[in-house]
Amino acid sequence: MALAAALRFFALGAASFQIDEAMSLIGAAQWRHGFQDVHPPFYYALLEQWGRFGVSEFWLRSSSVLASLASLFLYTKLVRRWRPDLALTCGLLLVCSFAELQLAREVRMYVWLQFFSLSYFVARLQGRPMWAALALLGACFTHLFGLFLVPLGLLVAPSTAEEGRATWRSTVVVVALWLAWGVPHYLSQREHPLGLRQTPGLSMAVEAVGRLVAGRIAPFGDSVSLVVGGLALVCLLWRRPRCPRLVYAWALFPWISVWLVSRFTPLQIFEFKYLVWTLPAWIYLLACSLPARILLPGWLLLNLVGIVPFLRTPHRWLADWRGAAQALRPGSQVICVHPSMMAAPLFYYGFQSPRLKLVDEWAQVEPERDMIWVTTPNHPYVVQQHLLVGVGKFWKPEKKVDFASELPSSEIEVSFWTWVQGRDSGGEKQGR
Repeated sequence: MALAAALRFFALGAASFQIDEAMSLIGAAQWRHGFQDVHPPFYYALLEQWGRFGVSEFWLRSSSVLASLASLFLYTKLVRRWRPDLALTCGLLLVCSFAELQLAREVRMYVWLQFFSLSYFVARLQGRPMWAALALLGACFTHLFGLFLVPLGLLVAPSTAEEGRATWRSTVVVVALWLAWGVPHYLSQREHPLGLRQTPGLSMAVEAVGRLVAGRIAPFGDSVSLVVGGLALVCLLWRRPRCPRLVYAWALFPWISVWLVSRFTPLQIFEFKYLVWTLPAWIYLLACSLPARILLPGWLLLNLVGIVPFLRTPHRWLADWRGAAQALRPGSQVICVHPSMMAAPLFYYGFQSPRLKLVDEWAQVEPERDMIWVTTPNHPYVVQQHLLVGVGKFWKPEKKVDFASELPSSEIEVSFWTWVQGRDSGGEKQGR
């Protein structure tokens, strides 16, 4: 019954997006524009329903806050099952984590992946296969990494044979549903270059652990994260804490798997933020390795080092989409966003079709009209395509506003272009 209700929610969400003539405020790229976003659709459908009760930035961000608070409750419940004496320590470490705070303030799907993962583990350990199936369904359709729960779930032994059969059946159904969506989706994405991210070295794997522990926001090769990650790994190797196999697998399997895939295949999927949902497992491992009187002050100090500068000047470190939205608000020119995957923040600020146009290829640029071009200039896809070179041949630049950041990947460029009347459009058509 519950699984059928969840599937009905997916179907109703898809239908509502297809019926609307104007672009849906949130998540329209998932349903109306050829799967522009690489992520599964459930978070967008969930946020669409959340947005029906308000579209202010505070309200939209509150959905992530809710998921983070629910995750804290589930995490302490999970720890009490394994080590009741560590429940308070682990809960405090998660509350004081800057990495967790970043998740809780963003209108992104990563904290919801964490919530569904914790829900899945709690349901499996409590012997509730239907709740586990719903959590697995939510995780797989929230982020690709939700599929990691399938092998991790094999480490949780069912209490009865009937529970084992129910778990197996529901897992097969969820994976089949994901494949029915995932295969055509990723076939539609095959025109995009797979090597957008840099191939990770061994140092990036160590740095990923340091970023989880210290919550660091910094460019690749951050020395503090490398040192912290190295110390954390040395501590764990030295202490070798006695923990459930599930905890070790939860912390290490996704981390090692995505590193190996990105290292030895063309598919580059190693990115620090994709691994934040494993933070509760790393916290538990450290809590089992070090006494609270040492771990708590050290953890708090490390995370304060990251959070204080961020709270003072957040847009020095993160993309200033709020500022970009304010610059775009006046006027009526069409807004071209390249690459299209970066359009989601503008959905959250209320920009809709037909004014908002998602651009991945030159053929999607409409001639004979003024336009505003929004791009993240250091994105590898943008660097590879050089679309603005073609734009400069047929449009005249009027103004450019840069929203700089300490992180090159977070820089935003908003440029205003006027169509130059009288130019030969034949060359433009030929160029397409």
